[in-house]
Amino acid sequence: MKSITFSERNIKELLRDPISYIFLIIFPIAMLLVMTGINAGIPDYAQMTIYNIENLSAGICIFGFSFDMLFAALQISSDRNTSFLVRLYSSPMSPADFIIGYTLPLVLTALLQCLIIFGISAIIGVTAGYTFNLLNVLLSVLVMLPSALLFISIGIMFGTLFNHKAAPPLSSVIITVSGMLGGVWMDPDKLGSPMTDICKLLPTASARAAISGSYSDIGFPLMIVTVYAVLLFTASLIAFFKKSKI
Repeated sequence: MKSITFSERNIKELLRDPISYIFLIIFPIAMLLVMTGINAGIPDYAQMTIYNIENLSAGICIFGFSFDMLFAALQISSDRNTSFLVRLYSSPMSPADFIIGYTLPLVLTALLQCLIIFGISAIIGVTAGYTFNLLNVLLSVLVMLPSALLFISIGIMFGTLFNHKAAPPLSSVIITVSGMLGGVWMDPDKLGSPMTDICKLLPTASARAAISGSYSDIGFPLMIVTVYAVLLFTASLIAFFKKSKI
């Protein structure tokens, strides 16, 4: 119950900040539209399927999760900078309550991002002659939840270990890498081994497999991402606990 109350405070902080709307909602939508426009100008003989809406939608969702990571890092590092957390350490809340309180609003944000991106993608798909399978879309959203937790855990770790000046730049590095290796800016199949093999173990791989109905390709990359998400979430909890004792 204490973590839910703390979550409500963090949700209000997100809703109060206009920058959150820009980065968490507007920017992913803008990237989806820009990449769709680029795809419209690519001739068929180029065989650049990476920007097709069925491939692009999941990649944009994952890319949007990287901004959830940024806001997790910003919120925690800012709370530490203003001594807000120091005052809360004297409350009966446990480190788990704090971590859940920071995580839950961003998980809800990640779900909202997916719904918006897939909703717009479905409209684009109609104009492009592609129809999304609703069950595959729902499966893809479910498959992407560990990826959302993975990014949020990284943000919590950065916000816990670094100050409000260092945490955002470090998050920007992860945002850039996720865009490059996540299949948003370039086709992983064109990178060549071993980079292609690495990309197939990253969050976007299982999400795209779910969208396309390639169910046999979901399991292994999803397992890898889930293991990393659990490990990083646990590590962020331990780091937060140690910081709270300083």
